[in-house]
Amino acid sequence: MPLFLLLLLLLPNTPLHAQGDADVGRELARRWCTACHVVDREGTGADAGPPLPSLLAGKRSAEEIEGWLADPHPPMPNLDLSRQEIDDIMAYLQSLTGQ
Repeated sequence: MPLFLLLLLLLPNTPLHAQGDADVGRELARRWCTACHVVDREGTGADAGPPLPSLLAGKRSAEEIEGWLADPHPPMPNLDLSRQEIDDIMAYLQSLTGQ
């Protein structure tokens, strides 16, 4: 058996991409995003930017939003989010749209 296949069998069953936690993402959104965005279905936050519950239902794909969070452009501030924080926020956004 080739060494590569043997290593695959021995590795734990973990995803290559980190999984996001929607509850953590909700708290991050409430902490960092409410100054400009409505962050939930209850209307928490401001309306200077697009409401977060509608982001994935709009013209942008999840990949585009992830890219935006990783490298935002003005007027959005650079929050210097970690990969895990982006995954958590994306999990929260997906929970808002039922994806």
